[in-house]
Amino acid sequence: MTASLQTQFRRPVPVGVTLYLVARIVGREGRKVWCTGEARLGAPDGPLAAEATALFLVVPATHFAEHGTLE
Repeated sequence: MTASLQTQFRRPVPVGVTLYLVARIVGREGRKVWCTGEARLGAPDGPLAAEATALFLVVPATHFAEHGTLE
């Protein structure tokens, strides 16, 4: 589950342009997983459009089976 997600846009992202995304796990402690990511315009080595940092929490699938959806 996403606990925190911060995105820094470095340039405009036009509609219809392909974004190439790369994400990396940079740390893990218990259920916490820290990640970084970047989005590039038009090609894997294209201009940097956005960078992100995130904290995710590992939650077993049984949690969702037991608690249902948020409908």
